[in-house]
Amino acid sequence: MHISAYILTALVLGQPVEPAPEPPQTDSEQNKYIFYRPDGIGAHAFHTPWSTIIESGFEEYGSRPLSQLDLSKGHRNVFSGLIRPREAIQNYGVNNFIYQQLLPGFWVKDATPSYLPNYLWHLIGGGFRFRQMTEYYEHHNYTHPQLMSWLTLYAGHWLNEAVQAQKFSMGSADAVADLLLFDWIGKVLFLSTPVAEFFADFFHLKDWTFQTFWDPLSNSLVNTGQLYWARLPLYWGLSLSTITGHTVNAVNLTYSGDKDQTQWTFGLGLQASGFTVSDNDDLSPVAFQQSLFLSYSELDNPLVVIVAKEALPGNELYQDTPAGTTQIRPDNYSLAPSINISVYPKWLELFEQKLAVSVIWERESFFIGVGAGPLPIGLSLSTPLQEKYLDDY
Repeated sequence: MHISAYILTALVLGQPVEPAPEPPQTDSEQNKYIFYRPDGIGAHAFHTPWSTIIESGFEEYGSRPLSQLDLSKGHRNVFSGLIRPREAIQNYGVNNFIYQQLLPGFWVKDATPSYLPNYLWHLIGGGFRFRQMTEYYEHHNYTHPQLMSWLTLYAGHWLNEAVQAQKFSMGSADAVADLLLFDWIGKVLFLSTPVAEFFADFFHLKDWTFQTFWDPLSNSLVNTGQLYWARLPLYWGLSLSTITGHTVNAVNLTYSGDKDQTQWTFGLGLQASGFTVSDNDDLSPVAFQQSLFLSYSELDNPLVVIVAKEALPGNELYQDTPAGTTQIRPDNYSLAPSINISVYPKWLELFEQKLAVSVIWERESFFIGVGAGPLPIGLSLSTPLQEKYLDDY
């Protein structure tokens, strides 16, 4: 049994003291919680253990067929790095590990800035999500909310590293940095209430992650990946905001005419795409896709998010091989233009259950899905893929 299976089993065994329906929210609870809101509106609907594990665990595997997912190999490579971290770091390169994984080595030529996701997504993002999930377990009367939150977040982190490490051959130095350093430091950091309140009050830090959907027609996952929101108020109802995650990174301008009751956001960004694996198992992007970001939110809680991406610049869907031949790229899903419209739970309702709706145009096909907060995953249906993209399948 893999380590992720042990963690998931532990989550099932860690039952609440008194199993019950969703407890009603009180004013005192609203003031007590820093990040968690149990109202089921917007992104709050997806701040649950199973959604968190799936969103973070499979964010690197969006839009690819699950039939090609080799988690066994990924688990072995992560284990190899954690059991023999010195060997994994030496194979990766000690200087590379220090200046690409740990410290911002701006001066290192052709270096992949892996420290950016390490600090943003693992340290800060993982830390504040740990605090948010702890508040979830407190709200649901679990006996050990911090332990349950740690297990939940680590299950997602581990799966994320295993998915990334499928193509690695010498153990994962990235997993060493993330699982043994940044994920731990972030969780310890956000144990401090003043630290959590600073990020919540000053940066308006929020989890905007949408629900992951499964598409049975292509046997793939869509809407994968976490989204973190931060905002700094300026003047006259304007704020400088940013959104960061696996699907989009953008700097935005947010406007509210009613003290943030309603917020409109417009932004532009770049998204790394077309990753290749180097000799030391490092992942390097081929190029960056420009993206457009639009959103409507209320009190920093998203209700509609639109992300549009251009095709990867210069992409012809083909690549040269070491033998001097040309072959179709195996990751066309990330190279094509796309438009993703996510409607979070609030307005649409069925059988007294608020629904989420996703409409995606990607790889010249449409993916239309419906989800809900209590479900660990939503359901999507797609139109047939064009022949040039079927090589991914």
